[in-house]
Amino acid sequence: LESRPQPDGSQITGMRATWDALAAPAITQGGSVELQWREAASTGAWSQATTSGADTSIAVMGLTAGVHYVVRARARSAVAVGLWSDSVVHQVWGVGMQIAVFREHTEGWTGTKSWGQVVAGNVLEEDSYASQQWSGRAAWSGLGAWRTSPYGGFAYLSPVRDLGVSVSFSLQTTVDLDGEVYQLQMHGSNVSAADVLTQPWVDASETMTARWLQINIVCISTPAAPIVTLRALEYAVRAAITRQSFLDLSIATLTGANRITVGDVVLPTYRTFARITFVSVTILDARQGVWSWSLLGRDAARIQIRLDGVLTDPASIDATIEGY
Repeated sequence: LESRPQPDGSQITGMRATWDALAAPAITQGGSVELQWREAASTGAWSQATTSGADTSIAVMGLTAGVHYVVRARARSAVAVGLWSDSVVHQVWGVGMQIAVFREHTEGWTGTKSWGQVVAGNVLEEDSYASQQWSGRAAWSGLGAWRTSPYGGFAYLSPVRDLGVSVSFSLQTTVDLDGEVYQLQMHGSNVSAADVLTQPWVDASETMTARWLQINIVCISTPAAPIVTLRALEYAVRAAITRQSFLDLSIATLTGANRITVGDVVLPTYRTFARITFVSVTILDARQGVWSWSLLGRDAARIQIRLDGVLTDPASIDATIEGY
């Protein structure tokens, strides 16, 4: 899955194709890799994208979530064209899992906010008198104490938020303010909440993988009105949905960490899941009786299968795992 947030909060959905690095200098130095794709149900023309022969991946955007696509690739040098690779069928899934929403109600916040002037290079130059405690809009009536008129820039740093697990995500943000957003950034860490503070800032429109997250917003107003007032910042953390399916999986063949006991197994995953949100199982066995199954955990897809209430290995199953 490849997904890119847009200014209006929507997502453009696509996929990223990857391949092993090519060794031939004729390809890596001046050559190219061509990627073609079309809907699996189509017999029409292929769409195509080209990237440098030194690259090992390419993103294709503007695809439809839920649709299966056939994908193939080939290498090209200045004098020759390679054969098309074997085709791969891939189903594109959109960003649809909202895993957390944070509302920073800044009107009643008691931390320190900074006024300053926005100068060249996107630097917020803080005035020596430009920090004070925020206790509501009435506190800003005494503007005479400020050397710099407070429409120059207003920065708000959110608390560090814990998402519970390390996950790849994008943000959808809603800002309630008088003025305009000059800069909205985030940084994160998989190590600890304290480690977030040591990490570089990136634009909040990017995709990040982290467990702990912090937001920084800089608001400005064209001189001399309105006085910048940031009333609230809300941001939804959205993770890409990943799906894995099995057809005619033989339970009896599962061993090692995937085998707990008879009828009690952990479904093997070839994708990485921070959290499993959905599992479906269809039992394929002709023996008489009542078959049932249950899910025991969402960190791993551990299931138990019973025949008439007794743990039993069925002949095989079809299964689907979804998560982020």
